[in-house]
Formats: sequence, structure tokens, C-alpha cells
Amino acid sequence: MDTASLARQRPQSTGMDTAVFHTVTGTTGGDTVGNSKSLEWDEDDTLSIQPGQQEKSHLLGDDDSDHSNSLSLIGEHCQDNDSDDRFMKYSSKTRDLLRDMFGQDAVTRPDKGDTGIILDKSQRDVLSETWRAEKPTKVSAFKDSYRSVFPVSAEAEEFLCVPSLDNIILNLLKKRFGSKASVKSQQLYSQPLRDLEKLAFQGQHAARMGIVINVYMQQALGNLLKVLTDKDVKIGNAIQCVRDIFAMNTKSLDQLGRTGAIHHLVRRKAAMADCGLNDFREVRNQIWNLPLTHEGICGSGLEQKLKERVEMNKQISDLLPQVDRKCGDGDTAVSRVSYCKVPQVSEEQHC
Repeated sequence: MDTASLARQRPQSTGMDTAVFHTVTGTTGGDTVGNSKSLEWDEDDTLSIQPGQQEKSHLLGDDDSDHSNSLSLIGEHCQDNDSDDRFMKYSSKTRDLLRDMFGQDAVTRPDKGDTGIILDKSQRDVLSETWRAEKPTKVSAFKDSYRSVFPVSAEAEEFLCVPSLDNIILNLLKKRFGSKASVKSQQLYSQPLRDLEKLAFQGQHAARMGIVINVYMQQALGNLLKVLTDKDVKIGNAIQCVRDIFAMNTKSLDQLGRTGAIHHLVRRKAAMADCGLNDFREVRNQIWNLPLTHEGICGSGLEQKLKERVEMNKQISDLLPQVDRKCGDGDTAVSRVSYCKVPQVSEEQHC
């Protein structure tokens, strides 16, 4: 039986849609091209130019499960579940990868928790004597030993000298306030300006000493560089230079603390004068000598001092009625002034 006869004996359709096929059938006498419409050919003997999925499964041996997965990829806009795990490693699991590679260049705002200097105990001890002094009125502009440790030549003295009040300023003060403003005192006359100028003068001396120490450190660093660049490097000399520079730096830290402490007192004096605390003579010296803290210009001790002052005034006011009763005893009214006077003792009574 030839191929054409076999093609005519195709079984009845099993429910599949009938399509138009352009088939190529093989014959013994040559190739015959047949074109038919709505003809049902045996699918085992025909090959569609546009084969369906079932034909490809039989010809290529594709698995139905793979086919269903491929359909889901096409039908669901290529949502590959495996790709989620594939690209997830570049997100949360390696979120610090760029930071580890590039450091702070990988971010626009540095992490505040990872930056900043931590004070050593020895540094805190140095600054506790000046910058955070318990008795700030005892803080001087510089230690007396610094004069001999860091001498200044006559050539540099004029450049680093702290200026005093001009003579014309002193003459104007004398003209305004009269003989009370002494020219020899080298101070202002009015309060609190006189105290503020005096503190600022000490602050300039403190800054001057800090400049001198830093100049010494810079020249010491130059000497250290010269030692290290020599062909025959002497490690012992280099180590000694480092130790000297560190010792000078410790004194420079102390000097900076003194300068800051004096400026703290300048602000405290100005605040006390402007709010009226400078007028209370009983407590102003105590407020003036409060510890230097970060809590404020006067710190938390100010409130305590004011409470103590209020309590003292209350106690005094409670005593006044008792004094009035003692002074009012008797038929004759005696004034408080006469009652409190010390009695005069005559010469006869001495005899």
C-alpha cells in the first residue's frame, strides 16, 4: 500500500481541532507535493511546517513538565523564581560589601558611631585641671615653669608680646572718671568691664604661651625628619625626639585647657552681670568659683546656690519678729537702732 493510501485511512478525530496542513509525502516514484484543505492526515506520517507543541514533544522528546514550566514563563511575563535567589545575594546578604571595599567613599553621610576620638585617661586628667577645673579661680594663664622650659628670644618677644592698654585710652579714662581712674593701674574703671578686660588679658597670655609651645613642637618635628632622612639613621635619637615632642604636646594640651577655662570665665562674668547676679555680693563669689562643666556657663551648682540664698533669707526673716519683740518690751518704745547700739562706757565706769 502506498503512502497516499495510508494517509486516507487516518482514524476519526479525537476532538483535536482540524487544521490546514501543507504536507510533503514520500513516494517510490518521486516527491509529490499535495495541497489539501481541511484534510485529516495521519500525524505519524506528516510533519507540519509550523509543528505544534505535541509534535515537538514526540520528535524532540521534551518532557511535559518542562513544557508546562516553559508555558508558565511565557504566560507570566518571564517571572523566574530562580532569579530571585540569584540576585538576592547582591542585596541584603552583601549590604556592607561596598563599605568594606571603599570605606567612607561608599556613603554620602559618615556613620557618627564609627568616627570620633576617644579621650585617654591621661588626657582627661590633664584637662580636668584646667578645662574642667573644680576651682576655676585658681587656674592661671600658664605655669611658671613654662617660662624657663620654653624661653623666647628677644627677637621674637616683640612679635609675640601681649599689648597693654594704650596711653591715650588711660588718659581718656582719667578725663572721664577723674582721679579715681589711675593711670598706673593699667585697668579699666567701670565694672564689669574691668573684670572682663582683665580676664581677656590673661586669656591672651595663655594663648601666647600655647603659640610658643607649638612653635617648639614644629621645630622638633623638623629635627626628627632630619634624623630619619640621614643615611646613617640613629634610632636612639629618633626615639628621643618622639618622646620630647610628646612631652611638649602634653604641655600644649594643658595650655589649651587653660585658655579655654579663662574664656569660660569671661562668658560667666558677662552672664552674671547681665542677669543681675553680680549685684549680690554674698553669693557672687561663690557663683564665680563654681566648677566648669558642660551643663552650662554656671552649671547645675547655680541653682543650688540660689536655693541656699533663698533659705538663708527665709531664716533671717523668721528671726526679725523675735528681734522686734525684744526691742518692743517695756513701757518705753525703743528703736531697733538704739537697741542694737553698743553701750558707751564712760571713764567713771572704768574706774
